[in-house]
Formats: sequence, C-alpha cells, structure tokens
Amino acid sequence: MVVSPSFAHIVKSNSVSNAEQKYAIYDADPVGNEESGFAQPVPQLTRQEAGRWLALEGIPRPEIDGLLQEVDREGHASVRLKRPMIVRSWFDIVFNPLIESLETELALVRKGNWTWRFRPPSLELVRPVRRYLEPTAVASLEQICRLVPETQEVIQSHDNCVDKLFKCAANLHNALTTARTFIVLCDTLWEPSALSAAGIQGVQEIFGGYVPEERYDLMAQYIVNNTADLPGYYSTSKFWNRHRTALMETLHHPEINPHYERLLQAGQHLGEVTEGLSRRLGDLRRVLSLDHDVPYVAGSPASAVSRS
Repeated sequence: MVVSPSFAHIVKSNSVSNAEQKYAIYDADPVGNEESGFAQPVPQLTRQEAGRWLALEGIPRPEIDGLLQEVDREGHASVRLKRPMIVRSWFDIVFNPLIESLETELALVRKGNWTWRFRPPSLELVRPVRRYLEPTAVASLEQICRLVPETQEVIQSHDNCVDKLFKCAANLHNALTTARTFIVLCDTLWEPSALSAAGIQGVQEIFGGYVPEERYDLMAQYIVNNTADLPGYYSTSKFWNRHRTALMETLHHPEINPHYERLLQAGQHLGEVTEGLSRRLGDLRRVLSLDHDVPYVAGSPASAVSRS
C-alpha cells in the first residue's frame, strides 16, 4: 500500500500561569509552515496527549520526545507522518475481528449460554480477549494497549470476568454431578419404562458416543448452559426435550442453587464488562477512522452493472 506523505505542524500554545503546557497540531503540506495553510487542528492537547497522537501516527517514541522539546524551545516544529498503514492493519487484524467476537459473546451471555464444555473443562465461545485474535495479531493489540492504557485495563477486567465465569460454571457442573437428587432423577428417567414411554429404545440410543459415567456430565452440561430444546439431529434431543423442565428444576435444590446463583452473577458482570469493552473499542475505531481517513473495512469500488 503506497501512501502519500503527510505532515503535521505542532505549535506551542500560550500557557496560563500554573497550567500545564498545551499543544495544537495541524495537518500541513510538505512545507509545514504557517503560510502553507492548515486543515482543522486537533483540539489542544497536553504533552502526554500530543505524544500519544504522534505515536498513533507512527512516530517513534524517541523522535516524539525530541520533537516536543523542539516545540518547547522554538515554539513550533513540523514532522512527516507515517500514516495510515498502521491504522489499516489495526482495523483488519484487531478491531474488526475483536468487536465482532465480543458482540457474539455478549449475545451468548445474555441468553445464559456460557458454552461450557465438561470435556475438556472450558468455555468454548467465551474467551479471554487475546484468544479471539490470530496469534500474529496479539502484538498489534499490545501496541494499541501501550498507546491507550485505559483499553488494557478494560481488557484485563474482561479476562478476569471470563476466568470467574469459568470457575463458577465448573463449580455448578460439579455440584450437579455429585448431588444425590440429580443422580437419582437421571437414573429414574433412564429406566427402561421411562425411555419406552418417550419412544427411546435404550440409553445407548441417547448416549452412543459417551461412556456410561459421562451421561451425568452431559446432562449437567446442558443444564449449566441453559440449553433450549434441541433439534432432531441431536441424539439426545428426544430425551432432553421431553425432560428438560424436570432436569432444569434441579438448579433450585438447596445443595445446587448457591452455585447457580453465583454463576448468574458472574455472567451478569461479564455481560456489563463485555458491553463496555465493545463500546470502547468501537469508539476508538471511530476516532481513528475519522482522524486518519481510513475506512473500517478495505473494499474495492463497486462495479457498474449494465442493464439490458
């Protein structure tokens, strides 16, 4: 991608007594002087904000420090910018896939489907942020977080919530599979007469791919995930759909309910944090897009369609 060079002209603002020095940054032509004419300036920035703005434009940190020192000394300075290649890359490998993944996560969390799997113990589609990205994109995410530290704080909060949710789901699953009331209920529903009444020939028709001791784990997994009625192509659908209400009622048994309530609380907290993180990333993407004139998605011009 070839990008025409851009320049920024940085001007030291008149400082007020005892106030922090502010800087105005203008887009300028290659001459970079006041006679060249400027576009609308970036709002007046503190030294830290000016440094961050320049870093987002691809200016190395040592060069930024020297540049701002020159502004302090001379009152102004110009610099050639290296945009927008880095922003285009951020959109393609970090912002766009991450925002889409977080929206999917939020939809699952709002339904109470934690995508818990007992084998191996995991949350299949609810993940720490870095696991939503390709491994090669993690370095770019870390770069963004260094430039915008507040984003790293929200990401860490999200990942802590995911870890909490995982532990609560595992605890609830364990509480179910070790509860005498749950085991007795399952055994009763798997009796030959009960299966025959549901039109099921035997337990192997339901659990063909599972060893006998995993039958309780699978039912508990469905309960933990608040699984709705299953489509007919699931081998467990006929059994689960018939007995779902009775099995879900076990969540209200005294030895199980505290674990269920803690899972709901963890899920609610995760939903709030995920929504905030998605909104923050969306706001940052929008600012970068407008500041650097880079679209969210790189596309090609639409082809003309001939009509006969």
